[in-house]
Amino acid sequence: MKATQLLMVDHEQVTAMLDALASGGDLEASGVAFFWKIKDALELHTEIEETVFYPAIESFAETNALIEQSYSEHQELTDLLGEMTPGESGWDDQVSKLRDLFSKHADKEERELFPKAESLLGEKELVRMGEEVQKLKSEQPRTGSSTRTRGQVG
Repeated sequence: MKATQLLMVDHEQVTAMLDALASGGDLEASGVAFFWKIKDALELHTEIEETVFYPAIESFAETNALIEQSYSEHQELTDLLGEMTPGESGWDDQVSKLRDLFSKHADKEERELFPKAESLLGEKELVRMGEEVQKLKSEQPRTGSSTRTRGQVG
């Protein structure tokens, strides 16, 4: 599977989790664990984009500005995740903001960046990158406790 396809699957999964969290109402213990699962998914997704995908296309003039913007969006997500504590004042607003930021980021990548990557890199390279993405995913612990770098997405 191509890296762009795998990243789109990640986008769909994270979006569904954020939608579920946003509509969850009162935050229970399971909701707290669910937030950590979402945070882990976002951290891994960002790590993959920043170590596999972005370096492969950031040197092209057609994608350079989009990549810079994507790094900036990742930082916004990182900052927001670092500020979030389930159940604290402003939680619902933070969840809504996180969902909005991620949705805009994913949409821009899928509409603008991924098509350019497809034409610049070609199917063979994207499949190779997809294998690298799958390897990274299989190597990462998925504990739902944000065991990588607390407070950072990538």
